[in-house]
Amino acid sequence: MIIIGILGMFVKIVLILLLAIFMILLLILLIPFDYAISALLKEKAVFNLLVHWGFFQVELLLEDKQPIMKVRIFQRIIMNEPVKKRSRKKPRKKPGKSNSRRPGIAFFKEILKFLKEVLNVLKPKEITAFGSYGLNDPVNTALVSFIIQLFSNLVPQAQIGLEPLFDSEMTDVEINISGRIRLIVLVYILIKYIFKKEVRKVVFQKRISTKT
Repeated sequence: MIIIGILGMFVKIVLILLLAIFMILLLILLIPFDYAISALLKEKAVFNLLVHWGFFQVELLLEDKQPIMKVRIFQRIIMNEPVKKRSRKKPRKKPGKSNSRRPGIAFFKEILKFLKEVLNVLKPKEITAFGSYGLNDPVNTALVSFIIQLFSNLVPQAQIGLEPLFDSEMTDVEINISGRIRLIVLVYILIKYIFKKEVRKVVFQKRISTKT
């Protein structure tokens, strides 16, 4: 009887843990992520990426080629450390031949549609860029000015106030980008395309390797 009671308690604990994991995953899928990207371009460039989800916040600061990560929970910093680069060993390729089928045009068409839908979900809600800039060559400054004007016409919701300087070489620009991401939408798009016939043939095909 004691063993049965212990087993019953163990099963209850496992079920509670599984339910808690399921609820956390469901919240991650349903609650949107807010993101903000900022860049300050002067003598030194400073980039900042902020991702906010509920009470959880991750900030990545890149300055002087040294990224620093901050993690906050309920606005309390629990991590503030530089990001260390890990050296990766190149995997050794085993000799052999694969009779896997190469993806066709239909596969790449579906991939392009997939990327278009993903970019539509990831597109920012707000884009602002203000300041002045001047390159070492006035021709290059004029070229950058033309590209910025073209971007302004393609993205009318962006607020851009960048002034080109043709007689001096300097940069004083501040850029801010913000938006919102819903993971459940991205997961739906991914599942929808993975199970399409053209994609399924390539993703789930059996690869049989034979030794040379």
